[in-house]
Amino acid sequence: MTKTQPKTRRAGANNLSDEQKAELRERAEALAAEYSARLPEGDAGLIEADRRLQEYRPREKALYREFNIGFEVERDFIIPIIRPAQIALIEHIEQTAPQTMAGALLKLRRLCDEHVGMAAGESESELASLRQAFVPHRASCGCGLPTRSCGWPMR
Repeated sequence: MTKTQPKTRRAGANNLSDEQKAELRERAEALAAEYSARLPEGDAGLIEADRRLQEYRPREKALYREFNIGFEVERDFIIPIIRPAQIALIEHIEQTAPQTMAGALLKLRRLCDEHVGMAAGESESELASLRQAFVPHRASCGCGLPTRSCGWPMR
């Protein structure tokens, strides 16, 4: 019988040097400050919040790779420093009513996103139903806009 090699553990907060901890804290605070900047009103704010979230993921992943972030470091640095800014952006998108088709489509696209949308893909039937909402309209008039914008009758 062969023994399995244990998986390599990611670095904990205690495995980072004081200099690495200080650098990680500084970069996490800078990232959080950038993403916490005031958002414009209306659809411009929806669009900006979405842009920041799209930009956010790869930058956070880079921190994870560079500092080999594991549970302890995530608990001590990422969750208390960066997560509140990310959550505020998500809540802004969820709570802001769209004023134009651009805002409505942004919200619908986000709802349909398999990684962050409705139940993050757990209910494929709901996601499929939502994706299909515009198909009959596009086939009938060809404008590509949601029905209330072009005058195509709701059924």
